[in-house]
Amino acid sequence: MNSLPIKLLRDTLNNLYDPEHLRRSPLAEMLGLAGRNDTPTAMLHTLEDLIASLKPQPGLSSSVQDRHSYELLQFRYIEQFTQKEVAEHLGVSLRQYQREQQIALERLASLLEEKVGVKLQEQLGKQENHSEKDIAWMVNPSLEEKSDFSSILEGVLRLVHPLTERYSIKFKVEIEPGLPAVNVHREALRQILVAIFSVTIHQAVGGLIRLYIRRDRDDVIVSIEGGKNARERVQLSDNDKANLVMAERMIKLIGGALEQKEETVVPKTRLCLPIFKRMNIMVIDDSQDNIQLLQRFLSDTQYQMTGLIDPQLAIGAIENNLPQLIVLDLMMPSIDGWEILSQLRSKPAIQHIPVVVCSILPQEELALSLGADAFLRKPITREVFLALLDRLVLARETGDR
Repeated sequence: MNSLPIKLLRDTLNNLYDPEHLRRSPLAEMLGLAGRNDTPTAMLHTLEDLIASLKPQPGLSSSVQDRHSYELLQFRYIEQFTQKEVAEHLGVSLRQYQREQQIALERLASLLEEKVGVKLQEQLGKQENHSEKDIAWMVNPSLEEKSDFSSILEGVLRLVHPLTERYSIKFKVEIEPGLPAVNVHREALRQILVAIFSVTIHQAVGGLIRLYIRRDRDDVIVSIEGGKNARERVQLSDNDKANLVMAERMIKLIGGALEQKEETVVPKTRLCLPIFKRMNIMVIDDSQDNIQLLQRFLSDTQYQMTGLIDPQLAIGAIENNLPQLIVLDLMMPSIDGWEILSQLRSKPAIQHIPVVVCSILPQEELALSLGADAFLRKPITREVFLALLDRLVLARETGDR
């Protein structure tokens, strides 16, 4: 099944108790629930019913997988248990939980497609494909395209100055000195800030917008407060809502987060942007040509690669260097990739490291069952390779694979 419907379904389930998110979800229109006063409630009940339909019936035979799929969806999304709590309930590891989650979401997506009557991808293609292509360049910016936040902010404030004058707005900026570069394409950051500022300006007519920018561990946090001399909450226009939706999509695409609190007097927005960090990757492959190919793929990216040709040195090198991700070939002399993967998963100090098995052998199912996090069939392209690495890094940071 295409990953886009799964991504949309997971996003909707993760926001199952957020009325505004449900109201603007593309699934609302697909299910014929958009534009109603009770859209969020109807969406919630529809998804609850779909999950309930997966529940094994008494007296009928059902597999362990059937039971796991229902209980995972019920406890994780309806009852809002954490991933760790659900994994403990099912009696599986977190790694196994992530595989079970993917299976459960695929089953739920199939039921949803039956309810809609057409493939989700066909409808999503009409709504999302064009805009997704428009913003795909934001993912994995080159080193030269990383953003220095202070300089980008200065340019954006100049850009929106005509609006601040029109609406009698003043900006007060407090920025922590020495901020690191953020892992966001500079043009993407510019468009995100323009979208958010334009909305905040409309919320703070005749008032003051305060910006607080600081570092918090692995993120740059942008806190925006827009005050307005009025007793009533400012209602967002359709254009403002569209700006926020697009800003949120762009931010999620680059691994950030957008939080909003529309308070009576002071609307607040919090923007989390990942800082730029070099990610250490170890490639274990007995072919120098393959190592050089992947090295070219990773040049000018956030990934810093170490190549290892001798597989007998693999475990020692991993223990000494502790890479953040491993790419592992299967067909190698003296010791093959299966043995290395087995040793990796048996050693507590290194068993947490994500592993991508990359091989000409069509053994994806076996690789995943033995603990690999992903599988790539050779030959591979740079686009596919980088997209997979980005997904694994993001999943590791968010805890949602």
